[in-house]
Amino acid sequence: MVWIPGGTFNMGSSVGADDKHREEGPVHSVTVKGFWMDETEVTNAQFQKFVQATGYITDAEKDLSAKDFPNAPAEFLKGGSLIFKHTQGVDPFQCGTSGDLPWWKFTAGATWQHPEGPESNIIQRMQHPVICLTWKDVHAYAEWAGKRLPTEAEWEFA
Repeated sequence: MVWIPGGTFNMGSSVGADDKHREEGPVHSVTVKGFWMDETEVTNAQFQKFVQATGYITDAEKDLSAKDFPNAPAEFLKGGSLIFKHTQGVDPFQCGTSGDLPWWKFTAGATWQHPEGPESNIIQRMQHPVICLTWKDVHAYAEWAGKRLPTEAEWEFA
């Protein structure tokens, strides 16, 4: 871990003035106290130790209940994750206003152990950052590791 001395910075974006990224604005001054932060992302090997020690099951590994989501198509009730797929001919600056993000594709069976879907694995990726996790999953890992997640302001400051 590395120590990040506290300070004041401008957080947010004036780009948020348009309809596409309103959540990013307005720019405002934020002060954070000093904090500790991991120098690198959590790897598959580190997350695997957590899973082996606790028996933790990530959200992507769980199917959703049709009772909780009665109007959802069956294929969207399967455990899985959104996976980034390179998309030719898509202008990312013209997407997103209607929720259309064509470079993200829900993939049933995509989990931290199968990052591109059920046919993939992490055997050759043990030192790669772990993916396909929710906030709940990473929070559980951080608590197990005796750490905490940085706040949004701390993350942007660092």
